[in-house]
Amino acid sequence: MKSSKTKTIPYPIKEQCPDSLPVEIKVNILSEGGQIWIRPEGYGEKCAPDGEGFPIGIEIWQGRLRLIIFDDINSQDPQIIDLEKAKETLRDLCNWCNKTIEAESFKWKNLLFCSESCLDACRAAQ
Repeated sequence: MKSSKTKTIPYPIKEQCPDSLPVEIKVNILSEGGQIWIRPEGYGEKCAPDGEGFPIGIEIWQGRLRLIIFDDINSQDPQIIDLEKAKETLRDLCNWCNKTIEAESFKWKNLLFCSESCLDACRAAQ
């Protein structure tokens, strides 16, 4: 994926693990035709010359947001990751108080509750 008419924007990314040696890679980001493409320096895709491939993409396909990852330089087949289950509107909410369920939840009759007190209140209302 390359366009000679579109300018990419470079951003540096840095090693995040404190136990590893410091590493920095320049990442170029291209927005073209309603898609976003990412090229970390030194990484590419099978069908593009060195320095010109964009192995990471994000797009909307058939109404669904997805990532396109060319994770093997010797294969032209990408991995497609559908992001629809990452929508904020799909977050688990307590069936009693409607708060976001942070960690451990309580189930009763296929309903989710954020605390025992919410579960008890729902049971008492039955």
